[in-house]
Amino acid sequence: PDRCPQICDEYAAKDSRIKVVHKKNGGLVSARLAGFKEARGEYIMHLDSDDYLLPGAVSTLYDTAKNGDYDVVKSRPLRENSKGKIWQESYRVNDGEITDNEAYTIAMLQNSISPYLHSSIYRKEVFDVFVFEKVLYGDVSIGEDWVTNMLISPKIRRAKILDESVYVYFWNEQSMMATTIISPLLNERLDKVLDC
Repeated sequence: PDRCPQICDEYAAKDSRIKVVHKKNGGLVSARLAGFKEARGEYIMHLDSDDYLLPGAVSTLYDTAKNGDYDVVKSRPLRENSKGKIWQESYRVNDGEITDNEAYTIAMLQNSISPYLHSSIYRKEVFDVFVFEKVLYGDVSIGEDWVTNMLISPKIRRAKILDESVYVYFWNEQSMMATTIISPLLNERLDKVLDC
């Protein structure tokens, strides 16, 4: 209703780097799978609906990945609520380097780094169609970012965590995710459980 498909086509007509995929709504993971199948670059990024990138986001992540030969570069996401308040997420590791897949897996399990696919850049080869299909056909709709990161973790040789924000995640305080599933205290609760 907001002419989104036409607007996308107009941008694609102006810039050959833009490829538009028209598909029936099948949810977030279905969209990621469709995008992955069309992606031709060495690196890929995920941008969720209602979120936005800050100026220089792509070049910051890409240059860091290329110059450091990283499989993944994660930035610290910002959250924005419906009143326009913005705050930066914090994890045990907000800046640093991970030098093997076991350490990446442990960091994910311990909630030491951002679990999201957004606000990051990934070497395309760490994914394959089956990663997305496994999440899609496993009907994982909550925590799919974390599950996907766990599925690719055996392929992560080097990762960089940037103490910098390039991505703003819209936080709907009235959503089921915010009020019942992932309250703002989730990280504290996970930390207590995992540190026992």
